[in-house]
Amino acid sequence: MGTNYYLRLKASYGSDLIKNFPTPEYRDLEVQELENGYVWKNKYYPMLSDLNSEYYFSLHIGKDSAGWNFGLRGIPSAHLMSLNDWKQLFDLPNAEIYDEYDCPISVEQMLKLITEKSAFQWDKYKSREEYEQHVVDTWNIGYEKESKNTQPDYGVKLYSRPVKDYDDYLQLRDCWGPHGAVRGARGLIGRVGTSGHEVIHIDGASYDISVEDDNYGW
Repeated sequence: MGTNYYLRLKASYGSDLIKNFPTPEYRDLEVQELENGYVWKNKYYPMLSDLNSEYYFSLHIGKDSAGWNFGLRGIPSAHLMSLNDWKQLFDLPNAEIYDEYDCPISVEQMLKLITEKSAFQWDKYKSREEYEQHVVDTWNIGYEKESKNTQPDYGVKLYSRPVKDYDDYLQLRDCWGPHGAVRGARGLIGRVGTSGHEVIHIDGASYDISVEDDNYGW
């Protein structure tokens, strides 16, 4: 679970922004009118009722999930492989940022979410070791409670087994496949890449760069 964020770029058809954007997939003019809006092949926006002479296309910025580094999108074909690359688009006068619920997000809010994220109550612990021990204890308490109830209220067993230490805990935090996770900054969890899906860790940063070229949300 988490929230996806998208950048919408607006420009007149034929403008340099549209003509020079490197990936044809994001310059598709075919739209299908729906009852309450329009749909592109890569993202649906329910509130865009009239394109007129203006043209929208969208880019998936990334995803925010509780407890994890922000998953910033790396899109090689669009030459977006760093936060600075994204900032150049954020600064365009025709750029708008929205979450997946169609709520507008300011550039300042977006950058804060990417670069200043921390685990819940991270600041109240004296050290990383103290925080990690708290995580281990919390997980094992959850396992004990769940084990006493073979049919949890939420219907899904979250705790497959108790954990010995934080490294053991990370092996159970499975995001992209059976590869576990890594330590992130400020008590967060970092993603791990899989075959065909590269994850770049930025030293000390509260975000990872997840490299994929398809432009869809996760």
